[in-house]
Amino acid sequence: MKIYGLEKYNIEEIDLGTTYSESVFDIKILIRYFQDLDILRPLTPKERKLLIRQKLRNDLKTLLNVYPTENHELLGTKIRPIGIIGRLTGKQILEIKNHNSIDQIIIQKAGKLKK
Repeated sequence: MKIYGLEKYNIEEIDLGTTYSESVFDIKILIRYFQDLDILRPLTPKERKLLIRQKLRNDLKTLLNVYPTENHELLGTKIRPIGIIGRLTGKQILEIKNHNSIDQIIIQKAGKLKK
């Protein structure tokens, strides 16, 4: 999974584990949307909506179990979460980046570095 926004700061992903391992990044993590659409086709629209919302809530719970800090802000709603906003070090980002419930990690601000 690619980490978006690093190119604005001329940072390579591999540098997160070395040069920027202790640097703090403001990030946005988006949850993976429902992948198997064949399961949804036979359902009614109401049942689809309920199933998708339940999957998003379950994925948020699993993401928060591996998220290394308690400091984060919810994106979306409690009923239909789409991700979280938080602050992590480069090393922490690399540790969680391949979690199966994460669709995208977007770097919004790279510590004191300028674009």
